[in-house]
Amino acid sequence: MKLNKYVLLPVSMILLFFPAYGYAYIDPGAGSSIFQVVAASLVVGFFVIKIAFGKIAMYLGRIFIRKKQKKN
Repeated sequence: MKLNKYVLLPVSMILLFFPAYGYAYIDPGAGSSIFQVVAASLVVGFFVIKIAFGKIAMYLGRIFIRKKQKKN
């Protein structure tokens, strides 16, 4: 019997993400690793926003300076 790929994919996803039992041990070092990833993501996100804002401000500044120079 040939399985339909439209049935196989959802069933395999359900079995993968919702297992019947999950016996796991989380190492104490895993918490600090997760914290480091979250902290690094926040810092990188801050600097990406800061750089993007600086570039936008510089672009807008150039536009308005040109308009003032053309008026004079």
